[in-house]
Amino acid sequence: IFGSEPLQAYTQRTITSVEQLAQVLAKAKSDGFAVDDAEFQEEVRCLAAPIRDHNGVIIAAVGISAPATRLSRERQFTTGQKVSAAAKEITALLHT
Repeated sequence: IFGSEPLQAYTQRTITSVEQLAQVLAKAKSDGFAVDDAEFQEEVRCLAAPIRDHNGVIIAAVGISAPATRLSRERQFTTGQKVSAAAKEITALLHT
């Protein structure tokens, strides 16, 4: 699934091992949203959740990005739940 090429590092926080990526993806699935914790751009934290079609296939995502100082790790779970709720609401609207 992850291919044979090495995972490219963009910052010191970038996930570069398939094992660590698998763990992070499992947590994202469990939480209902994914986190980019300054992995692509220093000092920027991003949260995103999937929008699904009527078969449950991911067709889009909704997300937010903010300076890490404004979107603290302490706030990321509750904010991520709001992002996930918005994605679920959009998904429901697509099915009406």
